[in-house]
Amino acid sequence: MLRLLALLCVVSASQALDLRVSSISARMGRREGFAAGMRRMRVQLEADRLLSTPRKTSPREVQRLRGGEGVPLAKPPTWHMVLMGVVCGSVLVLNEMKMLSVVMRVLLTLALSVVFLLLGVNKSPSGAIHKPMHDFYAGIFPDIANKVWKPTVEGVLNAVGGAVASVLPQVATKEGLFGEAKDGVFPLAKAVAASITPSNLMAAVGRVEVGCATLMLVSLAGMGSRGHRVPLAEAANAVLLVLMGAFVYSHRVLQDGLYIVPAALGTLLLLRMMLPPPSPKKGGKGGGG
Repeated sequence: MLRLLALLCVVSASQALDLRVSSISARMGRREGFAAGMRRMRVQLEADRLLSTPRKTSPREVQRLRGGEGVPLAKPPTWHMVLMGVVCGSVLVLNEMKMLSVVMRVLLTLALSVVFLLLGVNKSPSGAIHKPMHDFYAGIFPDIANKVWKPTVEGVLNAVGGAVASVLPQVATKEGLFGEAKDGVFPLAKAVAASITPSNLMAAVGRVEVGCATLMLVSLAGMGSRGHRVPLAEAANAVLLVLMGAFVYSHRVLQDGLYIVPAALGTLLLLRMMLPPPSPKKGGKGGGG
């Protein structure tokens, strides 16, 4: 009987101890969860405070962004500000006088004429005035001639010859214009493609540029100096625009990255063509009506 009572006492004591341990564990778990929640809240509040607080840029960072050297917060050069002011003031004055398009057209004509005259002369096999530029063109024209325009011209002439021969079969005979085709290639297309050599192409392009630049420059001696359209100068502008388009196409096909300069020149040529000429002055006679 005493053993049974002792056993019951031990069991009840162990159960009480288990209940005590479980309650303590539950309270500790709740306490740790509360502490973790508080830590997360403090982190979130700190992040919100950093995001809402304006970031103060150090003087060194401002200096780096402005590109200044030496003195912190260096100002832009004075000559730069003066130049921009003169340009902007000139544009406003010319616009008020309705002469902006006239002045821009004349300046573009003069500048483009000089540029293309120099480019064309430097493509000449004997009259180059700047040997490094002449050597540069001599280095890129072999790829332009052999990899771009020779196969392009041959393919176009073969396509044209086939289309014409389907309507007029006599042009594709031995005595015809295109000659008798062999393996789909006409003798005329083959001969024309063979004539496109780097030296011939560079010299031809140089002569075209010199001729067109001369026509545009000469136009400034007459009505072109007052912004009027001169037919020969406009035709020369159109030819040079097509030529720059051909150069852009060539460099894009070759993927040599040299298309930027002809694209910029072509844009200026297009801008010159789009600028309106001065409006004709109203006559003083017979104005009443």
